[in-house]
Amino acid sequence: MHSFRSAALALLAAISLAHAQPVTLFSDTTVNPGDTTLAGVPLSTAEITVRGCTLTITGTHTIRSLRIEDIGGVPGVVTHAPGGTGGANPIGLRLTVTQNVFIAPVAAGLPNRIDVSGKGFAGSEGTGQGIDSVSDSAGGGHAGAGGKDEPRCKKWGL
Repeated sequence: MHSFRSAALALLAAISLAHAQPVTLFSDTTVNPGDTTLAGVPLSTAEITVRGCTLTITGTHTIRSLRIEDIGGVPGVVTHAPGGTGGANPIGLRLTVTQNVFIAPVAAGLPNRIDVSGKGFAGSEGTGQGIDSVSDSAGGGHAGAGGKDEPRCKKWGL
């Protein structure tokens, strides 16, 4: 029984590796909502390496793995298109990585990174936007009301 289990696990590992397909990017690339492949490889099996360029991924996607590296001080960056609204294919990024994410350290220059700075929803938009009111304070989002010190405006769970 033990040898059968070991053989089954080895077979599953081999099948899993057989479906992994490397994609290495050296120039700025965009994955749009609804895209299912990158460089001819299905996103779900893609082991993506972003090397010294920017990968802009917008929408809901699943990939196998993600590695971000620099080349000669030029960082690798993963980002998404700015702002927008939700829906089946949201503007923004909903990325599932089924295996590993690795962001390489750099000795000098800008860091390799996942950078979504300034690309979220505009004020009073999106999920978790809080309250938008002239007479009540609103504060930040994350589905909290924020603002006034009233019982209905307390943080969740308190």
